Amino acid sequence: MSLDLSKLQEAMCKSLCAEVELHLRSDGRIAIYTPFRFADGDSLLMMAEPLSAGGIRLTDCGNTMMHLSYHMTIDSILKPGNRSDLLNEIIRDHNLQFEDGEIFVDTPADDAGRALFRLGQALSQVHDISFMSRSEEHTSELQSHSDLVCRLLLEKK
Repeated sequence: MSLDLSKLQEAMCKSLCAEVELHLRSDGRIAIYTPFRFADGDSLLMMAEPLSAGGIRLTDCGNTMMHLSYHMTIDSILKPGNRSDLLNEIIRDHNLQFEDGEIFVDTPADDAGRALFRLGQALSQVHDISFMSRSEEHTSELQSHSDLVCRLLLEKK
């Protein structure tokens, strides 16, 4: 039994596109509705804003950090340490930007689909930071301190 890859690709593209809706808002931004959800079932908030230099900005408008604030303080995420390192790694790995609690990507309009997937995946991963327990963070901090002491001792030799 063989699959017709072009038909399969066409069917996947059609079904994926059917799950995405765009709605122009009165403020000129475009609300993007997708099947992407946080672990608790809430929808990821994503918007598109035109850029004056061309292209669009896809943004969560700070909603992901607000959502995280229901489980922990924003300061506990942003202070130097494992959660902050993880946040920065996710942002970097998905080639996104983070400013004032907002996660976004500026992209040409013809690459918006790919950028939307990157943003959606990153927002979901950022939300997973809420599952990092205090004991895991404390254990990681202890390991970091232990690593530092070992490095310092080796440097003295």
